[in-house]
Amino acid sequence: MGILGNIDDLALDENKSLDGVPLELGAGRVIWVRQAGGHNRAIAWQGAAIAERMEKELEPLEARERDYRVHRALTAELLIARWEGFESATGEPVEYSPEAALELLTASPDTLAQVQEMASSTDAYRLARDKKK
Repeated sequence: MGILGNIDDLALDENKSLDGVPLELGAGRVIWVRQAGGHNRAIAWQGAAIAERMEKELEPLEARERDYRVHRALTAELLIARWEGFESATGEPVEYSPEAALELLTASPDTLAQVQEMASSTDAYRLARDKKK
């Protein structure tokens, strides 16, 4: 029994936050997007490590380009949990990897924006509730 009785609609599903929710991209391509925040606390501390790892690559760039590249890498490595429906140039299935995700997000800034929008939407990660109540 808690103090507040009207917060059930704010509760987040830990599995959805960490395992991701599907983002349909068409043509059978689906990306499972983790939440940016909520139960996905790893993004906070792992993000700094990714930026440090990229330091030499980022050094000669302007601040805005550095931010964009770090943001893209964080999205590829921490916000995409898995995917399906992506193929190589020869038609073979390509399993998710941070490198492959980075290639996708570099080639398609719109997909980057879609992943980031979903990752920031708390509604996508809410607990399923019985709507009959």
